[in-house]
Amino acid sequence: MAALAVSVASVNAIVLDFDAIANAAISFSGTGTFDFTSNSSGDQFQITADTGAGAAVGLEGYLAGTNLFTIGSITDSGVTQTAPVTGTATLYIVDQSGLDLTGTLQFEDISTSFNTSGELDYLGSLNLFNIQYYGTNADLQALAAAGSASDIVTFPLNPPMSLNNLVSMASSTSYAGSLTSGVIPVPEPASAAVLFVGIVCFCGILWRGRMDGTRKVCAVRVENRYRRPLSK
Repeated sequence: MAALAVSVASVNAIVLDFDAIANAAISFSGTGTFDFTSNSSGDQFQITADTGAGAAVGLEGYLAGTNLFTIGSITDSGVTQTAPVTGTATLYIVDQSGLDLTGTLQFEDISTSFNTSGELDYLGSLNLFNIQYYGTNADLQALAAAGSASDIVTFPLNPPMSLNNLVSMASSTSYAGSLTSGVIPVPEPASAAVLFVGIVCFCGILWRGRMDGTRKVCAVRVENRYRRPLSK
C-alpha cells in the first residue's frame, strides 16, 4: 500500500532577547565552574525584545536549582577555544501576574573568540526543555507551545581572557542572549484534508477486509455444521 505524502507547514519560532539586569552577572569560580548571580530582588535578566506580540518585553527571570555548570576539556582552534559544559538549572520567567514559565536548561558548550568575547551554547542547539506555562501572556504561551528552545548567551571579556583563563581565574561579567523556540510543525490545510481522506480510506479497507474475513469464517462454520456424513 502506497504511503501518504503530507507536506507540513510550521509556526515561526518566537525569539525573546534578554540582558543581564544591574548587579547580576555570569560568574566564573576559577575552578572550572560558573554560575549566574542575582541582584537583591533575586532576578538575573530581563526580556528586552521579542518577535511575537511584544507581551514578554520587560519581564524578568532567573535560574535556580543549579549545582554550578562545569567546563570540560578545552579544544584550541587558533583564535577560538571551545569546551563542553555539564550541569542543569531551572529557568524561570515571571509574567505580569506573577505566574512562572519554567524549563530545564542545560548549556551544551562554551567558546571564546579572540579573547574578547565568549558564548554559551554557541552551536545553537536546543538546550531548554520541558517548558511549562499556564498563564495568559501570549509570547510565553508561544514559547511553551514549542516545548523546547535554544538559549544562547554571549558575554564580553574585559580584560581579554582565553577559555583557559576563565577556567583557572575567578571573574565575572555581564551578558546578553536570546531564547529561540523550537519550530512547531503544523499540517497545511490541503495536506490535512488529504491525510484525513487517506485515513478514512484506509479504515474502510480494514473494515471491508474484516467483513470479508467474517463472511468466509461463517460460511465454513455453516458448511461444517450441516454437511451430511459421507456414505460408506
